[in-house]
Amino acid sequence: MIKRLSRVFTRLAVSGAMLGLIAACGGDTVPSATLKVVPALGAVYNGDVTVYSSTGTLLGTGSTGATGTANVVLVGDTSGAIVVKLALTTTSSFFDESANGGAGAVTNVTTPFSMLSAAPSLSSEVGVTSLTNTAAALAGLDVTKVGTTSFALTADQANDGAARLLLALGLPTNFPVFSAPVPATATAPLPTDSYGLMLARLGANTDPLQQAKDMVAAVSTGSITTASVFNTIFADLKTVVAERPSLSTAIAVASTNNTAPTDEQLTTAKAAVASAFTSGAATGAIGATGATGSLSQ
Repeated sequence: MIKRLSRVFTRLAVSGAMLGLIAACGGDTVPSATLKVVPALGAVYNGDVTVYSSTGTLLGTGSTGATGTANVVLVGDTSGAIVVKLALTTTSSFFDESANGGAGAVTNVTTPFSMLSAAPSLSSEVGVTSLTNTAAALAGLDVTKVGTTSFALTADQANDGAARLLLALGLPTNFPVFSAPVPATATAPLPTDSYGLMLARLGANTDPLQQAKDMVAAVSTGSITTASVFNTIFADLKTVVAERPSLSTAIAVASTNNTAPTDEQLTTAKAAVASAFTSGAATGAIGATGATGSLSQ
């Protein structure tokens, strides 16, 4: 009962902050957009979602509730990069693909944990995954400070973080890391899109929440400090993709990963990330050439 009351009071406080934001903007400010937020550990239930502008200004709040998806109404300046924070509390749960010997099960969160997604600009939907969380850290964001202090995030920094992450995992740099994957659920443990399926098969081998924690812990001040974590996940990725023809067709994993790219390599990778985001590559096949096609299982 105490936890439920605490959650209610927290939401009331956040709602009050949003009302204050609207009042500060003139009281009759028209919402600027609605953002669909889809976390994927597998599916995340009753996760609290907050969306911020590129300078850390609160734009909107929501919850993934029982559906695993939050539709957040945004109020304010959405012209720059967009930062989404997912807070998992002890009232949250997620579909843990590694439970039951890899068959998966909905699992309660026992220790609060927050994750980020830092996209270069606003789109209609965004994912929050272990990949986006690590990319945000590589872009220089500190999840513990998002929501408590102001920050400045440019589109270039968001693309830089994503590029470093994709190179470290050996994924193609036109991979739609910011897009909203279809998360695994108890009724559909094998998602129908390649991003979601890749995450689900990775999660079946290792507790997906622990993997997210390990990845972000291997990053400090925008740089990879523990390359072995990414080397291990890269090896798992190669296995996961190779064992499913649909994934090996859709996702061209490199023969080697790169946790310490040169300036030239990073510049090229950032350009590919930016191009993929602006051209909507999330609807196409993800390969070395960036060819368009089906992302279905």
